[in-house]
Amino acid sequence: MTLEEEIAIVRFGQGVLSHDELLAHFSQLDEDLKMKRIFELYHLIDPSKLVDTDIEQALVASALGEDYQSCVVLRGHRLSRVRLNITESAIEKDYILLLNLFKIAYQSRLASIKEEKSKEWRYRDLSDDETVQALLSAHRELVEEVYNNPGFRSEFTSLAKLWKAHNTVSEARHQESAPVRKSQTGFLSYDEVMTESVESMKFLEEMNKYSRVMAILNHALKKALSIQYGLGSSQADRLIKDVMKRHS
Repeated sequence: MTLEEEIAIVRFGQGVLSHDELLAHFSQLDEDLKMKRIFELYHLIDPSKLVDTDIEQALVASALGEDYQSCVVLRGHRLSRVRLNITESAIEKDYILLLNLFKIAYQSRLASIKEEKSKEWRYRDLSDDETVQALLSAHRELVEEVYNNPGFRSEFTSLAKLWKAHNTVSEARHQESAPVRKSQTGFLSYDEVMTESVESMKFLEEMNKYSRVMAILNHALKKALSIQYGLGSSQADRLIKDVMKRHS
């Protein structure tokens, strides 16, 4: 999710934009990107902050009935997780539902935060387009500054290489052809199951190796950048992501 897209979602949370305006952009994405945005939007919502009535309010705001089968798995009327398999016809409805859940959670959070005490841009008044443009410009300038800062270059270079290696392994695994099913039943044989299990374990071990190192390096960068530039958690995460793209 780009910073522009996240700002648009926060502006929806503030009542500046309508869901129709966000849906117009969302509907132009391909199916893979739509699913990615669904998960990213889900993670912008803090499930622990929702109360029992929030789901019902979101369904009403989304013009969806109580029996609507959404991608959102509910447990005790609370947001639990997102199912992996969502039909194409339901994606846009689910996007609107998650937008309204975000708005409810955001408004609740906003009420408990005093803007002047928060480092997060999400809690600023974003009703003015000039404020938004200033925010985007400041972020681009900071990305450029950190990218050219020799004090962080080796860390970002290492992180970018690790991500590239991580993604290469992941893509290679997904491109592997499925084992040939020789039995007439179409089921995998015992040997095929064992071979696939061993390969899966090797794949997971290799992915975990990269993930552990990246997590350590990312944590160190986040802490250093937060202190040096006075950033909030989400700002530091965004900065690391965008600077790393420059090093890729």
